[in-house]
Amino acid sequence: MTDAPKTTILTMDDAEILREAMAAYLENHGYRVLQAADGREGLEIFEAARPDLVLIDLRMPVLGGMEVLARLREAAPDTPTIVVSGTGLLQDALEAIRLGAWDFITKPMADMAVLLHAVDKALDRARLINENRRHREHLESEIARRTLALERSLEEKKVLLAEIHHRVKNNLQIILGLVAIQAEEADSDAERERFSRLETRVRSMALIHQQLYKHGDLSTIDMAEYAQALIGSLVAIFRHAMAGVEVVCDCQPFQLGLGKAVPCGLLLNELVSNACKHAFAPGQGGRLTIRMALENGQAAIEVADDGRGPGPDFSLETAQTMGMTLVRELTRQLEGIIRRLPGPGLHLAVAFPVGQGGAKPAS
Repeated sequence: MTDAPKTTILTMDDAEILREAMAAYLENHGYRVLQAADGREGLEIFEAARPDLVLIDLRMPVLGGMEVLARLREAAPDTPTIVVSGTGLLQDALEAIRLGAWDFITKPMADMAVLLHAVDKALDRARLINENRRHREHLESEIARRTLALERSLEEKKVLLAEIHHRVKNNLQIILGLVAIQAEEADSDAERERFSRLETRVRSMALIHQQLYKHGDLSTIDMAEYAQALIGSLVAIFRHAMAGVEVVCDCQPFQLGLGKAVPCGLLLNELVSNACKHAFAPGQGGRLTIRMALENGQAAIEVADDGRGPGPDFSLETAQTMGMTLVRELTRQLEGIIRRLPGPGLHLAVAFPVGQGGAKPAS
């Protein structure tokens, strides 16, 4: 078993007797010592041997200690340097420290133990600095590795989730096709009407998944874009009843989380399809207005028509039609409230909280 390499110290001093004395003392305490008689020789030895610590005299021929300190600070700022100098001037000590010296010892030294203490202290400090650096580099490397792994995992989950939304949308399209086939085989207008309403409800959900897959944002829906697509689809489905009716869609762009977007989409579908089907007499014409907005943490939906109205016995609380039953239930799921506002036909307004972080204005 080989011994561990000794810690190497380079001493630069033109006073040979003192240099030899320091070398002998430090070697007796287990260090390997290299010697240089001036600053230039010292820098050459430093480049070749890369010692663990350097002792520097300030007053040397060829190249002085201050210049050596400046060059070492540039070439090896982490190597501890200790000035051992016969000058006791305060300005020399301050300048040496400014140039990177770790300690300053005046000579002649009454006790070499002062030198040993300074050397041990500087090497301990250098060891701690190196350990901290290695620890920091390890942490940074580990953080980078784990961040990359998380990014890859998130990207894989994002791709998987996008594929799920795509497949859900495709499956809902298949269901729409089956509903359409069943509607063609229906025996009565009332049965065909039920299939038509079922189609609009399935389509409202399919549009949610279609938008999620289309835009790549798998957590929120742009409700203005969604409303435009849904209302266009409903007007096309009820095109005969909507002949001559002006449709105004005043929907402010805002993002709604998926948990709120699905019941909100179904609710909007019921309100608009009810208006398309019941509000206007054939050939009467009129105006259907849909408004959506996000205000003070509340999402608001208004659907208003100037058609014939639901009749004097209509009540939001007691109406037993499938459409109004769904409207009430979806409003309850959204923890919202629904009101009837004054108007020539039917003007319904729904408001519900979106929750903290549940919605945001579209960018």
